[in-house]
Amino acid sequence: MAIVSLSRRVGHDGGGDVSERQWVPMAIVSVAPCPVSWCDRMSTLRRAKFWLQRQTRGWDDSETWSLDTTIARFVYPRIKRFRELKAGYPMGLTPERWDDILGKIEQAFGIMSIKQGWEMTINESKAVDLGLRLFGKYFRDLWW
Repeated sequence: MAIVSLSRRVGHDGGGDVSERQWVPMAIVSVAPCPVSWCDRMSTLRRAKFWLQRQTRGWDDSETWSLDTTIARFVYPRIKRFRELKAGYPMGLTPERWDDILGKIEQAFGIMSIKQGWEMTINESKAVDLGLRLFGKYFRDLWW
């Protein structure tokens, strides 16, 4: 058996926000041995395919492997900045209540951008569920 390290393009600027893309290790997987030339050729073909996809549409198929994480990594820094701007609040809410709601949404996407469902504690999972429900409820209020 051969041990292969898979990598995935994700963004991380070192401060906890997702912004700049870089390759990071994703997992170590056991695979059946294959001729080196075949493995290298498939890896090269896959990298070329993904490169072409990024050039033509701005993203590649690898971003759909864990689409929930991909979306969370996109939304998290934007919802964080939206909250910092304090550019208004929906009718029927106070500024404090709106900030509290945005904080719960931000927390949910922050957790989801660094942890898969099976890695979350019970409290983190409940926070994500609440934040996603609030995100859906107030989705149309995310503008200024």
